[in-house]
Amino acid sequence: MCWYCWRNRQKWRPPHDHEESAVEEQHRRPAVYQSVSELSPKEPQFTSKTHEDENLIKGAIERNDFLSRVITGDILKDVIAAMYKSDIKANDVIIKEGNTGSHMYVSIRGTFEIKTSRSKNITTFEDVRIFGELAILYDAKRMATIRAVTDATVWVLDAPVYHRILVKYNYKEHDERVDFLIRCDVLRDSGEKMLKMLASALVSEQYPGGKVIIKEGDKGNKFYIVRAGTVTVTKEGQGNLGSFGKGYYFGERALLEETRRQATVTADDPLVECLAISRKLFIEIKDYLKVTPRSSNSMLSNQFNEIQLKDLKIVYTIGEGGFGRVELVMLKENKNQCFALKMMSKYTIVKDNRQQQAINERLQISCDSPFIVKMYKTFRDTRYIFYLMEYCSGGDLWSLLYKNQKNHQFSEKEAKFITGCVLEGLEYLHNKNIIYRDLKPENIMLTATGYFKLTDFGYIKRLAKFEKTFTFAGTVEYVAPEVARKGTYGRAVDYWACGVFIFEMLCGKTPFSSMDYNDAKIFKNILNGIEKIRFPEAVSPPAKDLIKRLCRENPSERIGIEDIKQHRWYEGFDWPKLQKFQMKTPFKNQSKSYRSRRYVPDKSLPPPEDSGWDDGIF
Repeated sequence: MCWYCWRNRQKWRPPHDHEESAVEEQHRRPAVYQSVSELSPKEPQFTSKTHEDENLIKGAIERNDFLSRVITGDILKDVIAAMYKSDIKANDVIIKEGNTGSHMYVSIRGTFEIKTSRSKNITTFEDVRIFGELAILYDAKRMATIRAVTDATVWVLDAPVYHRILVKYNYKEHDERVDFLIRCDVLRDSGEKMLKMLASALVSEQYPGGKVIIKEGDKGNKFYIVRAGTVTVTKEGQGNLGSFGKGYYFGERALLEETRRQATVTADDPLVECLAISRKLFIEIKDYLKVTPRSSNSMLSNQFNEIQLKDLKIVYTIGEGGFGRVELVMLKENKNQCFALKMMSKYTIVKDNRQQQAINERLQISCDSPFIVKMYKTFRDTRYIFYLMEYCSGGDLWSLLYKNQKNHQFSEKEAKFITGCVLEGLEYLHNKNIIYRDLKPENIMLTATGYFKLTDFGYIKRLAKFEKTFTFAGTVEYVAPEVARKGTYGRAVDYWACGVFIFEMLCGKTPFSSMDYNDAKIFKNILNGIEKIRFPEAVSPPAKDLIKRLCRENPSERIGIEDIKQHRWYEGFDWPKLQKFQMKTPFKNQSKSYRSRRYVPDKSLPPPEDSGWDDGIF
């Protein structure tokens, strides 16, 4: 979460429509994360069930608008098998509002009541339904209290068990892809690292029966492997050469050279799923492995390395919240030298299982980009982790958009400038093999010079260009569909977030927000795709086209940073001038408006924390 947004951790409420002004209802959006570690693929413990039990759970999942899109096939079978029965006594509270959940439930017997602090109305239900489902995706705060009115029975799924199921299938699928590739004559000697990267890069494509996948005589630029279903191969002068199923590959010569297809391959009824990779991507992976970028965790040398906590004097508080505070501080010996001192409560970090996020923050110290907030040094004592950082007097972009900006929208010229700064920061991180995973206005700071910088590294991850990960992390309205499904993903999640970000800059809301602020509905909207979203008329065709290219469901089809810079929306934009800080900024005057904002000092102290998790790190 951004430095300045800790003070307000309530759920953010977007405008219901583009014409509505709801700044009073706006709240900063916390990022969410699944604290379960990336486990090895262990088999979950399954419990026996009757056929009736299995159908009951299956029906509940299939009726759920979101889970029915996520839990399918063999994963659905394992989820059903892994759920266990629990008897609940009358008046027992199953879920308490505000607590962090780690279980999903399916009600099968009894009466339940739902109560929230936001409404005086109490509702009850007796039907078979799922509740608490977001807890299996990430460390979700419960949004309501659910109590058993009568004695009741529920089926329960533990979040760590669901995570193990997904990890198992991710490993299994990846190994299967590598096995497919090894069978191909032109790939089997590519080496283990190359094969693993190719396996991660393969994209699933589906073809209805009768659809021609490749046609004899056409130029080829893609390689295919049949994953499910069968295909028929025909050749002029030879007729039907046969029908082939799972593991059959074709078009492999297209990876090595531009060549004509030697046969026609047609999908058989009812449907065929192929794994595919283009020659362009294949060559990119080969070239990438020849010169692998180096990454560094080392602290950059700077003129403030020798500063100690005792050398700093607090001026006033510029941010506060759940983890701690952000103080504007100055050097006692030089009152003109100011910093932001971020103080995170070690007790709260451990209580909320956020140690990894606190450690991730420190990686900002190794970044040397003018479009990333500089971190100079870290300290610790028994109560806090301290981060000494560059002071950005203009505050965060969220405040500029929702507190200062008319209609909570920027002009396209302003949005281009903001996004340009963001793209420079993201490009730097990607070149260091870091994915950001939490792009949003709350994490972008405005400097005194009127330029913008990325900050808050709590959810970054080191990940090479063609590698994948699968931990749920990010802000709900900004997560890509592959994250929402809890599948594997790579740096293309940052491209998706750029599309959402541009939309929010131009429209004053994100494209997938829900009118009733329901995360499950937001996920459903994300899975429905950008094509279902209504764009305001004020959004120009080039901006709309760019957003749609960034928010493609298939990660391999999203355009990257270099292509964004060359998109027609950025026609005439002087990137070298921006990079040299020579471009005139539309925000020079607005950067001064934040300086007078301050918070009442908090003299209370969090409890000390001495578990030692931070030994040798800070």
